[in-house]
Amino acid sequence: MLTLDPGVNAPNSYPSTFWFVRGDFIRLRNIELSYGLPDRWVKRIGLSDVRTYANGNNLITWSKVNKRYEFDPEISSATDRVAYPPQRIINLGLSVTF
Repeated sequence: MLTLDPGVNAPNSYPSTFWFVRGDFIRLRNIELSYGLPDRWVKRIGLSDVRTYANGNNLITWSKVNKRYEFDPEISSATDRVAYPPQRIINLGLSVTF
């Protein structure tokens, strides 16, 4: 009769550092850059103010966890992977005041 000893053959019974991964990360969550055109240019075309801007959300994440296991380090649930990564959003715009 064949018996299995869970103390010897169990895969989780041996000490291992495989799952020891640093969980620290840095994320560039939000950024906005804008530039207001000089008044002398704006007044020539009969406007009060002109501003161009660009903003972004979830632009980049630096993490060893993200590269090794391919999941978002901010997830607090017990899942090891998510179906969709966090969305990266980039907006460009022009604000004109008459």
